[in-house]
Amino acid sequence: MRHLKDQFLKEFFKGGQFYEIINMVKTDPSLDVELRGNSVMIYYRGGKLLTINDPYKNDQEDLLKELDKQYVSPTRKGLINPIAVPKPTIDNMEAYICKGKRAIDWYEENVARKLGEKEIQQRVAYENNFSVNAEDTDFFIADIEWEDRNYGGRADIIAFKWFRSGNRRKNMVKMFMIEVKQGEHSLTGSAGLAKHMTDFEAFVSDKSVVSKVKKDMIQVLYQKYQLGLIKGLNHLFEKEELPIVEEECDFVYLLANYHLYSTKLNSVLEEEMKSITTCKFITSCLMGYGLYNDMIISKEDVLKKYPLARK
Repeated sequence: MRHLKDQFLKEFFKGGQFYEIINMVKTDPSLDVELRGNSVMIYYRGGKLLTINDPYKNDQEDLLKELDKQYVSPTRKGLINPIAVPKPTIDNMEAYICKGKRAIDWYEENVARKLGEKEIQQRVAYENNFSVNAEDTDFFIADIEWEDRNYGGRADIIAFKWFRSGNRRKNMVKMFMIEVKQGEHSLTGSAGLAKHMTDFEAFVSDKSVVSKVKKDMIQVLYQKYQLGLIKGLNHLFEKEELPIVEEECDFVYLLANYHLYSTKLNSVLEEEMKSITTCKFITSCLMGYGLYNDMIISKEDVLKKYPLARK
């Protein structure tokens, strides 16, 4: 389970030992907070910057864990990161975050550019949860990089769709699992579109597992709202109760920076995924990362919408 125990959660409210850290993160749009049950992780550009461990399960010395060692001591190309990152403490957090971000930037520039898709995931989370436009979109992001081997499922993004205007339902949400792919070369292979669809179908075949995940994720969404990490959910949680989550869980692809004139997507849809008719894709609202229900299109829509990709 990824939601936090009450004792741990309270440490991020006013008076708690991690209150200033969470406030610092909320003023920096380049950072992202994700709940991990026994820990809280802070990401920068999709890279793990800081881990805050549950003080009720760990020694005080192990509460704050620094960024991944690969960024400080990369083993590739024989390079040494020139950015000296101090060990994180409550008192030096501002300096630590500044140095840690610079270390990740240096690594991405000089050693290995591998955070592309994760950066996009983080940007999607920010735009739909906390940006100036966050209260106008149809989706709120509960988690990124979700995976649970016990449940046999994974997703780049777990989001909840919630309509808030007109005659649409206001007290019910629907869980979506979103797979992010960047460029044309990420669509095939062992982690391609077909593999993710097969994994999703296996995951939703066990309704008891899906139910557990939905309960956990809606709790995570609520806790992020309580921490001030998500805007626009006041009416959804106005009674301090969790909303009803639809029984069905949906799955969509988010293809970022796909080469429009490539034939790769059409080939995958018409060959590797020929027998799959239920796959969906979410497209942008003009330009940007805001997610809207009306911008979700089917496999058939994709093939019709991008005929140039056939040339």
